[in-house]
Amino acid sequence: MTSRLETDVLIVGAGAAGLSAALHLPPGTGILVVDKGRMGQGSSPWAQGGVAAALGPGDSAELHAQDTARVAAGHGDPSAIAVLASEAVECVLELAELGCAFDRNPDGSLHLSREGGQSVPRNAHAGDATGSAIMKTLREHAIERVRRIEGVCLSLAVAEGRCHGAWVVAGGDLLEIRARSTVLATGGVGALYASTTNPAGATGDGLALAWEAGAALADLEFVQFHPTALAVGSSHQRLLLTEALRGAGAHVIDAEGRRFLFEHHSDGELAPRDVVARAVASRHSWLDCRHLGKDLLEKEFPTVVAGCRRHGLDPSTDLLPITFAAHYAVGGVTTDLDGRTSIPRLYA
Repeated sequence: MTSRLETDVLIVGAGAAGLSAALHLPPGTGILVVDKGRMGQGSSPWAQGGVAAALGPGDSAELHAQDTARVAAGHGDPSAIAVLASEAVECVLELAELGCAFDRNPDGSLHLSREGGQSVPRNAHAGDATGSAIMKTLREHAIERVRRIEGVCLSLAVAEGRCHGAWVVAGGDLLEIRARSTVLATGGVGALYASTTNPAGATGDGLALAWEAGAALADLEFVQFHPTALAVGSSHQRLLLTEALRGAGAHVIDAEGRRFLFEHHSDGELAPRDVVARAVASRHSWLDCRHLGKDLLEKEFPTVVAGCRRHGLDPSTDLLPITFAAHYAVGGVTTDLDGRTSIPRLYA
């Protein structure tokens, strides 16, 4: 059966990007969100390490931008980097005001961890389950503002050069959803790879929808591989061993017990992810967390500890075999700095 629905804004994707977009629309806006899977099955809840923003002493938006441009190795857009670095603080503080349970220092300030490519500690985090905490906060505030449909978007509705909504299959029915504006927030492509930190639903749907509609895409060849996924088991989705472990002092070693990353970059374990991933790909590697101690690991990294124990490993006593895994799609649908795509009324 085919049905027609109408809304002001259609958002395809119910993760952090989609719900954040919904919360920033004017009050009274009709919002319909299409969620591909059961609530909580997207990539956002799996994020561990934190959100980078220049919130700490000795940090600034300018330094954040410099670090980002340096790690991008000449491929970053200076204007986009400037917007990212300058607006990150407001975004993190907004989440905190909404009730996101970020870790705090004794004086009440946000606790910041350091990750690869950062000159100073910069990541606001909620233990090692930051994505889950952010999604809990966004869902609590979005639930009264959006109408949610569980379904799969088949194609965008484009006529006379403009996007007018999309066709969605939900509960066995075909829905024609008419919208004044449509937002693609469908996540990445990790599940297309044999080894990934992403869940099974990360299949690049937004890229395919945009491409078939005639929207411009860019930089699809840039896919970030996380260098420290647990190399145990046969599952398509591997356990992420957050970079914050290395920020806390964990070592990457080879079969001879050598911290070989310094042969590839002066920052060693805190080198940019692409550098560490290529180094890990060159030999059998392990993450050594044993010297961090059981108390610290269980307090600050409970997600990692629980995941390792499911595989019969204890980070406080065992070396953790690691491999690289598809983690983040850097490229995607081409937009301007306000999210406009090459098709009017389609955003991403």
